[in-house]
Amino acid sequence: MYLEIYEKQENLNLMIFNKQLVIYSLLLVMDYNI
Repeated sequence: MYLEIYEKQENLNLMIFNKQLVIYSLLLVMDYNI
């Protein structure tokens, strides 16, 4: 039970981290293009 919750939390953290990476990359690219 606890492990399941922990696993879901890990997946959520990974998703959030990946989204932040994508947004950061997009900002960098936009900055570079200007």
